[in-house]
Amino acid sequence: MPPNYECFTVYRNEQQKLLQWIQTQKISGVLFLSGDLHLTELLKVTPKGFYPLYDFTSSALTSGLNTSGKEAANPALVPGTLVDDMHNFGLLRFAGPRTERRVTLECYDKDGKKRWQHEITAKELRPSEVKKK
Repeated sequence: MPPNYECFTVYRNEQQKLLQWIQTQKISGVLFLSGDLHLTELLKVTPKGFYPLYDFTSSALTSGLNTSGKEAANPALVPGTLVDDMHNFGLLRFAGPRTERRVTLECYDKDGKKRWQHEITAKELRPSEVKKK
């Protein structure tokens, strides 16, 4: 997908260095949070030999909406998570014992109606789990 506005993909070299560093260091539990796209979505990319990396973008509650429809074609988009038709906000809920934690990402519209939710377990975000699959 081509770079859009001031997003991290504009800085591809720096983005790749950061992702390579996360992989080299075998850092567990990485979840990116972003905003300012004037829409809400969950993206998922799985680098070869590594666990899935998610990017939860949550916006906009009060600003204009990005209704261009371009994000729907993003191959990294988790199906059912694009909200670009109404002001909304995101919520992260953490639960579970230390060794089995999970985060539930939620999107609510301006009226408080849940639009979608997606759960990610800590186990899913561990480099050691990739080899076991």
